[in-house]
Amino acid sequence: MQKYKHMYGAEAAIWERWLSRNKNRFQRFVYDVHVGRLYPEHETLEGNWRKGAESVYQKRIDAIGYQAGLITIFEVKPHAGLGAVGQIIGYLSLYEDGFQPAEEVVGAIITEIVDPNVRSILEEHNIEVYVV
Repeated sequence: MQKYKHMYGAEAAIWERWLSRNKNRFQRFVYDVHVGRLYPEHETLEGNWRKGAESVYQKRIDAIGYQAGLITIFEVKPHAGLGAVGQIIGYLSLYEDGFQPAEEVVGAIITEIVDPNVRSILEEHNIEVYVV
């Protein structure tokens, strides 16, 4: 079993490099957090059928870090392009919708390379980017 569920190879290595420098800023981390709703036709499924649908159709956040009064949603990608931007914006919305936290929720992308075409979009949405 891998250490960070659904973070593979390069993603796990990137996360560990970032974590080695930043973990003390956070009280705790959780991984592979499922967010979003099932398709309506899956709502009536039971037992293992429902669990299977949840694991396939719900979205999964790589990591969430908790600080006093602040929750950070992390997306880890070797290359942060438009796909990573869409994912983090979607995860922020789905997390807030599903958990309705009292704390402020922010997004961050941990990466090795940032596509220069997305920098302004990240700034516009107040998404932190960490290049490691």
